[in-house]
Parts: sequence; structure tokens; C-alpha cells
Amino acid sequence: MTSRERILRILAHKEADIVPKYDSFWEDTIINYYKNGLPDNLEKDYFKIVFDSGIKTIGDPIGDYFGYDIDMFYLDNSMRLTPRIVEDCEEYSIIADRCGYTAKRIKNKGTTMDFIGHVNPDETTWGKFKDRFVLDISDTSRIDSDSFFLRTNQVPAWKEVKTVFDEYRKRRRFLLLNGYGPYEGTWRHHGYTQSLMDIMCEKGLMCEMFEKITGLTIETIKYATSIGMKPDGFWMVEDLAHTRSTLFSPDIYKEVLWPYHKILGDFLHKENIYFFVHSCGKIDTLLPYLISAGIDVVQPLQANTGMNVRDLKREFGQDLTFWGNINEIELSKTFEDIEREIADKVTFAMKGG
Repeated sequence: MTSRERILRILAHKEADIVPKYDSFWEDTIINYYKNGLPDNLEKDYFKIVFDSGIKTIGDPIGDYFGYDIDMFYLDNSMRLTPRIVEDCEEYSIIADRCGYTAKRIKNKGTTMDFIGHVNPDETTWGKFKDRFVLDISDTSRIDSDSFFLRTNQVPAWKEVKTVFDEYRKRRRFLLLNGYGPYEGTWRHHGYTQSLMDIMCEKGLMCEMFEKITGLTIETIKYATSIGMKPDGFWMVEDLAHTRSTLFSPDIYKEVLWPYHKILGDFLHKENIYFFVHSCGKIDTLLPYLISAGIDVVQPLQANTGMNVRDLKREFGQDLTFWGNINEIELSKTFEDIEREIADKVTFAMKGG
């Protein structure tokens, strides 16, 4: 069974030969892995393509080392502001991102960032930026095998990415396209606190911003599909909760944000593309709404919020595929604790797919 076949069986709620695998790591985790014996020449035998925009390695050496079943591509649904390095020193860098925020990032350390500023704090500034959410196919690609997150190096042309995409298809893994959802992408340029205020007090403004980024996301995937770059799934990054509750009530979610998730879900299902969502925090109260929006897969099911895949599968297993829920606290303990955490959840969740 190929990796793609394995994941398609899981998404069809059927059992596969093994549980599919994928993960991504903090920078300091990778550094520690190399210190503890991860081979430092993993890339040496990989196929590389030289383009005008740079060199592309076909494959993920660390992911392949651990046997991952997913190959990730990334979608840029930003305003495409010019990214720039504001400050750079040994300990940190400050970067103005294409999405419209400026952030301080500690180097070689897995920590949250310090967001310093956002270009669109109010309705007046929004008028200056809203027309930037457009797809220009003569511009560089809005899809790439490298992430657009805080990226300042050159972006390849569409025809270059198409060549890379075709090579990845030959690997027979599940091709997942990762990009910001309407709320996540909006607060990046509008501000986190301001977005939380405005989703209550300025609903019309927030809906207009959600509509713009949703439309750009759909148009980008449409174009990619038209040139032979159709992904198997779209993974919407959309953090909607903290460890105790959702960021705003389910009623506000259903009124203001859900319609744009539904628009995206309807489009993806029409194109036979699976709809994944990443949302940290305690999101169990939103799961019925996410299902009605067309979500197929929920990740990461943050375990320290009290959510447990055993309970979630009983209630939502006919509609959702579950990704994650292994408690990272338990993974820091003994091998016996790790085995207990995995056996308690995975052996239950894998039954019936």
C-alpha cells in the first residue's frame, strides 16, 4: 500500500495497513536530533532541480527518514507585501512578512513569536489593502514546496513549481496544500487583539476581510488545478481556541466565520479535494459546525485541553478523521508512559478506520 493509498483509506473511514505518519518540528528539536545521532548527510542522494529562482530538493530527507506519508506544499494567500528583514543579530531576527505583520523571532528555538506590528488596524487602512488579495498568474507562484512563512528569499515561477509538483507526484505520497484560513490570515494583518474585538463589534468589516482571503484561496487552488497541480487535500491553518475554550462563542463563529469555511468546503468537495483543519486549543464545541462546513480531518486535538480521541470518535467518528491527540507531556516521560498514552488512544481510534 502506497502512502497516498494509505491515507485515502483512512479518509474513507477504513482501516489501513499501518497508521499514517506526519509531523513537523521546532528548530531546536532538529538541532537536538542531529546532536543525538541523526545522520547529517540525509540530503546527499536526493534529486535536485536548478531553477533561476534557486535549487529545489525533491523530497523531505527528514520526513523520509521517519517514514512520513505526506508531502507538503504551501499556499500564499497574502497581500504580497514586500517581505524584508528589519533587524538581524545572533540571537533573533525581526521580519516584516508578506502577510502584513512584523514579528521578532528567536533563532534556533521553538518559541512563539513577538508580534510587533500589523499594517491594517482599522477600516481606513483596510481600504488601502483590500485590493491586494488578487491572483495575478503573471506574477511568481502562490504555491511552493517551501513555506512562505517569514520568507524573504526568491519565490519560483508557476512553471517551475509545476515541474516540482510533477516530481513529487511520482513519490506516491499524499500531497497536502497548507495555507491560512480566513481568520488566521486576517489577524496576521489586522492584529490579534483587534480581530477579537472586531469579530464582536465590527462584524461587517471582518466579513469583508474573510471574504477577500477566501476568494483568493479558491482562485489560487482553481488555477493550480487547471495547470495540473491539484492537491489531494487542503490543510487550513485556523487557530480558534486556547486551552480552556474557544476564542469566541460558537454562536459568533457560526454567524461571522462559518460561512467562509462553508464556501471553502463546498468548493473543495466539488473539486474532490479533502478539507483538513489545524486548530490548537479546545475546539470540541465547534466540531459540529466544522463538520457542517465540510471539514474532513481535524488536527491536532490538543490533549492538555481535555479532549480525548476515544470520546471524539464515539461522537463524531462517522464524519471526521482524527489527526493527533497524543499528549506531548506524556511523551516527555518514561517509555512506559509513552506506550500507555499511545496504546490507550491509537489502538482504539484505529478500529474501523
